[in-house]
Amino acid sequence: PMPAMNQWLDYKSRLIGGSEIASLFNGLGYKTPLQIWMEKTGRSEPENLDGVIPVMAGQLFEDRIAQLAEKVFDIELIKSESFYMDEERKTCASLDYLLKEGDELVPCELKFLGRKSRNNKPESSYIDTEEEGVYLPPVKFCLQVQWQMLHTGAPFGYLIAMVGNSELLANRIDRDQELIDQLLEVNDRFWASVDSNTPPTAIAVQDYDAVMRLYNQVNETKTLQQFSVLETEALLSEYLEVTAAAKQADDRK
Repeated sequence: PMPAMNQWLDYKSRLIGGSEIASLFNGLGYKTPLQIWMEKTGRSEPENLDGVIPVMAGQLFEDRIAQLAEKVFDIELIKSESFYMDEERKTCASLDYLLKEGDELVPCELKFLGRKSRNNKPESSYIDTEEEGVYLPPVKFCLQVQWQMLHTGAPFGYLIAMVGNSELLANRIDRDQELIDQLLEVNDRFWASVDSNTPPTAIAVQDYDAVMRLYNQVNETKTLQQFSVLETEALLSEYLEVTAAAKQADDRK
């Protein structure tokens, strides 16, 4: 069953979920690996998404999308109250819905997107194919469904997305054990970096603000876009050295 909110927040602080594994897998997702690392090591708090419009819209429309999908695709969806976790490998997955297909109950991830981008970025956009009405789903969503299949043991899963107010897209995603094994390797490397206090490589634009907040400095001479990866990593390295020195001083007291 789904844990209470305080338990959920505790689990999320020490486990890797589906959206996070997409971020750790070559940076596909909503956060960078460094941002996740700082959250899991307690160096920063997770961003509060309560007032973020896309998040609010997804939560508000999720049940309506499920109802519409049942009518359009003639399928049976069951709202899931399940939370899966593997405390040994520090992974978890929560499911939106389960889709009943024959004797199988498989994960079904629901998404609400403002529009279907045609910017040819398969990691984050639906991509048109030569076949009329067929679109390849974003890679980061596929990784999320694979992560759900890992935890449920399902042989396949579904991704259903409402795009704008005129398109409802559905994709069956077959279990890819080789890919799941790669995701587990990424997960294990991440937790090894947490245990060894070794941060992932910084991504300049996305990570500078997070590092700067930690370091509590403001440099008015450069814009965010002008900072290089090396400068961002140097700032992070300096921050870690300062905090390590402070901890050693406290330990000696």
